[in-house]
Amino acid sequence: MNFNDFKNLSEQEKRHYLSTLLIDNGNQTDKRFPVLKSMLEDIYVPFPLTDIQESFVVGRLLGSDDKVGCHFYCEFEKKDLNIAKLKHTWNQLVNHHEMLHTIINSLGTQIVLHKVPDYDMPTHDLKNASHETLEAHRRKIRNELSHKLYEAGQWPLFDLQFSLLPNDNVLIHLSIDELIVDASSVDLLLDQWYQLYHDSSYELPDIDVSFRDMVMAWKEFEGSSVFQQDITYWMNKLKNAPGGPSLHVNQKPELRDGYSYIPRYRLEGELGEGLWNQLKQKAGELEVSPTVLLLTLFSQ
Repeated sequence: MNFNDFKNLSEQEKRHYLSTLLIDNGNQTDKRFPVLKSMLEDIYVPFPLTDIQESFVVGRLLGSDDKVGCHFYCEFEKKDLNIAKLKHTWNQLVNHHEMLHTIINSLGTQIVLHKVPDYDMPTHDLKNASHETLEAHRRKIRNELSHKLYEAGQWPLFDLQFSLLPNDNVLIHLSIDELIVDASSVDLLLDQWYQLYHDSSYELPDIDVSFRDMVMAWKEFEGSSVFQQDITYWMNKLKNAPGGPSLHVNQKPELRDGYSYIPRYRLEGELGEGLWNQLKQKAGELEVSPTVLLLTLFSQ
C-alpha cells in the first residue's frame, strides 16, 4: 500500500492495517520493525550513538568559536522546600535511570558508568540579600547554566543548583544535556522527582529494558532488507529534493558584556484560527507538515 492509499483510509482501517503489519512482523524472519530484546546483563558494555546523538556531538565540534550544545534549562520557584530531601530524591533518580550516569567516550560510543558518586548540588544562601543582589545572582546563574556546553565524556551531563531566597522561597536551577534526555524524558524526571519528594511510599517503577537495548535493536534492524529498501527509497528522494535555505547574517554575532555566550532568543508570533487552518490545508495539499511549511516561509 502506498502513502496516498493509506492516507485515504478511515481511522479504523488504518488501525487494522497497522495491526496486520505488527502480526506479520512477528511471523517473518526478516522483520518489518526492530525487535526489542532485554539484555540488562550487557548494560555497562559500550554501545553506539543514535543518529540524533551523533548530530548533537558533531554540531558542537564544528563551526566558529560560538559553539553550542542542545540542552534544556529551566528555573522554578517554590516555598518551604526541604533542600536535603530534594538532593536525596534527585540522587535516587540518578541511580535509577542509567542515562543520567552515561557519558560519550572518545571512540564515539556511549557507556553507562557502573558507579557514580552522589551528585553534590550547590546551594546559595540569599535569604537576607537585597533585591539588587538577588537579581545579580539570578543573572549570574542563568548566564552559567542557560547556554552551558557540556563535555560529553565527563559526568555529569546535568547541573542542578538551589538558591535560598527571602520568605522561605527556593529557586531551583536545572540544566541537562539533551545527549541523554529528550523533552518526554525531562517531563518524566520532573514528575518522578515530585512524586519521590511528596510521597514517601512512592517507588520508582522497575525497568526491564534499557536505552542500550533499544539502540542495539535498531542497529540490528539496520542490517535487514526492509531497512535497506527504506533507506534506498529516501536516498532516491533526496536526489530531487531542494537545497537548504541560504540564511544571511547581517553581522557576525559578538559577545556582550557580562555574557560568556552569544544569547539565543525565541521568536514568537500568532496566527488567527482561520489563517492557521488555511495554512494547514495548504500543507496537506503539498504533503508536508505545517512545521516544514512554516520553516520554509521563515527561511525566505
